[in-house]
Amino acid sequence: MTRTNLIARSLNDLGAAAWFGGLMMGATAVNPAAADVSDPVDRSEVVNGVWRRWLPWNTVAIGASVVGGAMLTIGNRERLVA
Repeated sequence: MTRTNLIARSLNDLGAAAWFGGLMMGATAVNPAAADVSDPVDRSEVVNGVWRRWLPWNTVAIGASVVGGAMLTIGNRERLVA
């Protein structure tokens, strides 16, 4: 395995894991935990605050996955054509 391929696979895998893992955590933990806050206004502020804090990390994760996937596609273009 070449170094470029290792970097591409790592970017793709880590980006996808952070992307999916963060969204899964939000859907299974953050959103249901909002029920613990009694005031609906406070509830929405807390949940929206969590998602706003996650957004930059999610954007980086998506970018890493896309860049890694593009590098893998370019690196394996001969195999893809065949």
